[in-house]
Amino acid sequence: MKHCNLCKIIKHFDQFSKASREKDGLQDRCKLCQSKWSAEYRKLNKEKEQLRHAKYHAENKEKINKRVSNWQKENKEKCRERSKRFYHNNKEKEKLRHKKWMESNPNWKKEYSKKFRENNREYFKKYEDYYWRKNQDKVYKKNAKRRAQRLMATVKWANEDKILEIYKKCIELTKKTGIIHHVDHIIPLINDKVCGLHCEDNLQILTASENLSKNNSFEG
Repeated sequence: MKHCNLCKIIKHFDQFSKASREKDGLQDRCKLCQSKWSAEYRKLNKEKEQLRHAKYHAENKEKINKRVSNWQKENKEKCRERSKRFYHNNKEKEKLRHKKWMESNPNWKKEYSKKFRENNREYFKKYEDYYWRKNQDKVYKKNAKRRAQRLMATVKWANEDKILEIYKKCIELTKKTGIIHHVDHIIPLINDKVCGLHCEDNLQILTASENLSKNNSFEG
């Protein structure tokens, strides 16, 4: 047992921290009193403590990094929980930091994305297949728009919602009838005499056979 100099209570040895300079190898203050005293001291000496910590870290950088690294390896779950908690409490700040870092390291982002896709090919294959089945109308619309953009046929005043509805109706007809339907440009985007636009007024739904037989022809 040992007597604490601050709270004046006799406590067991395990309630005291080690101190090599003391005769009995233990501090004069118990852990609870020492913790309260240290907190109050740091509060009253903020600048002094910041300078002391900065100096210690500068002089013992490798030692500290090694200790932190070992602790993280031995406490993976605690690190994950701590990171999640910190991110949850600082979402906006972390998103901004992450965005700035990505903008400053475009090559790293590109290489990381490339390696991630290569190492997860099956996942992306399943995801793309799933996305296509759930969003066929959007995929068809996007592909058609891309082709139209290449041909400089897209106009700013086109109604995107109405175009999407046409592609949705096309898919519904295919499922309902069992006959494959296509969304066709009434005035073809590629034609010797005239070139149409990719907009809602220039779209129609035809069966696949009708569309293929048309073959970019137009009779006006």
